[in-house]
Amino acid sequence: MSYFYKDFNYITPTEPHGIWFLHLKDMIHEQVLQSIEKSLEDKELEDALVESWAERPDLPSVEPSKGSIRTTKIYALTDEDDKELLMPVYDNITRTIRDINTDVWNYSIDSWEPLQYCEYLAEDSGHFDWHIDPPARSPQHIQRKLSFSIGLSDHDDYEGGDLQFRYGMEDSYVKLSRGEIVIFPSFILHRVTPVTKGKRRVVVGWGLGPNFV
Repeated sequence: MSYFYKDFNYITPTEPHGIWFLHLKDMIHEQVLQSIEKSLEDKELEDALVESWAERPDLPSVEPSKGSIRTTKIYALTDEDDKELLMPVYDNITRTIRDINTDVWNYSIDSWEPLQYCEYLAEDSGHFDWHIDPPARSPQHIQRKLSFSIGLSDHDDYEGGDLQFRYGMEDSYVKLSRGEIVIFPSFILHRVTPVTKGKRRVVVGWGLGPNFV
């Protein structure tokens, strides 16, 4: 499924997996991607951490694990000095996600987590193992409902690094190219397979809403 200009109520999924995820091409304009890259100039990326806290009272606290579940360099697109540059980026991307959500899932989305830039490097076997994005239920009564990934790397810039979904008898794999987007309900089990060559660069984000009821 591909279209250059997105208007309201355009998508009518016909593929069997359509309600589970959508992989759309030519969705994010080059100007938006270049603005993201400009905002990252001279920024220092951090190692991503995945929290894994022990909740049993008879066990000691466990520090967040680093490297085993996820090996990724990240940077949150929240620098106030880049606000003028990034606000059109947020407007464009969130409007696109809202339009797609209206057409396909129609979840209640009322806010957004900050966009996050991610690098997966072959030299680190960059990956993110199997996981889902939201808790079963949030005590704050708001949780991740839609997840999305936007490609910044060209298709030939890296090998491996597939976004893999597991929701039935067979897994589905997506390799993102520049300007492409994958959007899916946050509760679907997924992972990023290890990058074996080059560098996989993506921007990820989450649409938030009230707990599912």
